[in-house]
Amino acid sequence: MQHDLFVNPSRNLRKIYPLIADLQADLVAGPQRITAPLIPLGLVDGGSNVRYLPVVRHEGQELLLILTLLTSLPAHLLRHAVGTVREFRFEITSGLDWLFSGL
Repeated sequence: MQHDLFVNPSRNLRKIYPLIADLQADLVAGPQRITAPLIPLGLVDGGSNVRYLPVVRHEGQELLLILTLLTSLPAHLLRHAVGTVREFRFEITSGLDWLFSGL
């Protein structure tokens, strides 16, 4: 579901990007889902001041959603959600607007 969080299915990248967020609207079906990785806030210098790197929280930890690393993943890899960033929908949408249209 849109805005759900998943453990990064790539073992090699999981140490850097432990979680990924599903950003695709649920109305859009298909074998792929648009996702972006998350990184702990302290690992990116100055990231919290950039609109296309929205800060979200999961289990008490602040994370940056790295919208510049949007990618599609096979939907079957996203089976077991570990949380959601639904409450940060405005920040995420604002970041995507900034990234794609400069608004």
